[in-house]
Amino acid sequence: MTTPATPWRTDEGRKAMDTRMRLLARETGDLGEFARDVVAGRLRPRDLLYSSVLSEDTVGALRSAADAWHAMPEAERAAAISAAPATTAAEIAALAAYSEPEPPKPPDHPDNDDRGYLSDAW
Repeated sequence: MTTPATPWRTDEGRKAMDTRMRLLARETGDLGEFARDVVAGRLRPRDLLYSSVLSEDTVGALRSAADAWHAMPEAERAAAISAAPATTAAEIAALAAYSEPEPPKPPDHPDNDDRGYLSDAW
């Protein structure tokens, strides 16, 4: 049996997943910690499926989301499933296009004026 094509396995999809993990790694909690391990190369995103790194609170929130999904009317679920390819493509494109903002220069940087502000910002 062959693995179905997934947009996350394209170059753009891998870049998007990397961006997602870097952004998530900024957060606190078990998901942020997991993302930091992914960014550091100690884990892969799919390892979340095979490990118990999530707290009971997070697992409970996931269960609630699954319950909400199953409680949706069939027509709403079908519409969400039909929209999934376009939604996923838009998410991947947005994440792949994201670029980190430049960090501010330190106060003693030569491009800063006497007040400690960036000279070209004023």
